Amino acid sequence: MNSLHLDLPESQLVLNAQDKFQKQIIAANYAIISAINGTMDFDAPIAANLFGLSNEHLALITGATKSALATALTIGLPIFSLRIATMGFMNVLNEPQGTDTAMTMLLDTFDQPPPLLSLGEPFSVQRPPNSSEAMLEVQDGARRLIELANYSVLDAVRSLQTFDDPLASHLFGAEQDVLLALSQLPRARTLQLVLTGVPIFAVRQDWPQALLFAENDGISAPVSMLLNSFGLASLSAMSA
Repeated sequence: MNSLHLDLPESQLVLNAQDKFQKQIIAANYAIISAINGTMDFDAPIAANLFGLSNEHLALITGATKSALATALTIGLPIFSLRIATMGFMNVLNEPQGTDTAMTMLLDTFDQPPPLLSLGEPFSVQRPPNSSEAMLEVQDGARRLIELANYSVLDAVRSLQTFDDPLASHLFGAEQDVLLALSQLPRARTLQLVLTGVPIFAVRQDWPQALLFAENDGISAPVSMLLNSFGLASLSAMSA
């Protein structure tokens, strides 16, 4: 483990790890809500397809109160991984509940989880020396949630029927040629993007560089690169 952490008690290291992953998830959720709020045409079929929500639900999110959106942002689960669980998400928006209850409810709404294991070998967490089981559980749990979100993002891109719709570029923060390239990535490259450990949607403003890493087998440094590319003005205020 990093020498800077040697003086910290194990319980604090676990809390630090939880805080790190929570901030990443909040950043991803903020980007998703921001993209929905920027949608100009809710009648476009592509909008509902990308988010797995009906036009009415998309409009409801844009009109939600700040307190309701804050509940959704900080729920502890990547919103995009729940695109197949529309009603569960809307229930959280309309009737904010305790975080633990909401997390359980949202997890229970998965009726068809993305087939992550069919993409390749199960992910392997880098396990530092002397890491406790509690720390490993935090890492494993957070990475699995992030992988679900990443898979859903790529699945949504692959499902696009048209890449010349300006709404597609706006929602994903990518140009048409980048969206097309993402939709055509081979399985090995797709797996790399899914398993980076960082929510893809949190870096929607930096898709070209993420794609470049996938194309060049840049698997050693993508996490630090992606974390440095968030570009979310409100992130520091939200995660302070």
